[in-house]
Amino acid sequence: MATPCATPVARRSHSCHTEGATCSLGRLTGGTTSVKIEGKTRAVVEEPLAARILVVDDEPPIVDVLVYNLKRANYEVVVARDGVEALAAARREKPDLIVLDLMLPRLDGLEVCRALRREQDVPIIMLTARDSEVDRVVGLELGADDYVVKPFSVRELMARIKTVLRRTMPRLPAPEGAALRAGPLAVDP
Repeated sequence: MATPCATPVARRSHSCHTEGATCSLGRLTGGTTSVKIEGKTRAVVEEPLAARILVVDDEPPIVDVLVYNLKRANYEVVVARDGVEALAAARREKPDLIVLDLMLPRLDGLEVCRALRREQDVPIIMLTARDSEVDRVVGLELGADDYVVKPFSVRELMARIKTVLRRTMPRLPAPEGAALRAGPLAVDP
């Protein structure tokens, strides 16, 4: 059996040629990936749909770097540039995770975090230049799931985002008959 290609799939489908066989990857309800090989469709991998991430920062270079890297990692990205806009976007877009700066115009990031915690349980990663121990502790006690200080490593932030999402996003059970296959081996949950 041919191995499916590694092309990222997020709320869309594509076709490719892998090891001489034609495969079509597409999303099924619940995030299960279907693989069509030589005319037969099989559900083989349970995989969550792309997460929606709300980026809240008023510095265009930071926003640009985050949006570029998040989209490249196949996340859906929504941007807000101040605290008031952040609350409206969080209510409207229902993000799976929020990356939140603290020093924002119109409404401070700590106030945004406090308001969001009263309304919903969305994971929040604070991304800020405030680096004192007191700031970190206050941010975490107000409800942030993680705290990253600027300047930051994009690679580390991406790993932290992935880790928080892995802990918080629900996984659906694999559908009946969904087997993971590699050559002659098959794992049937």
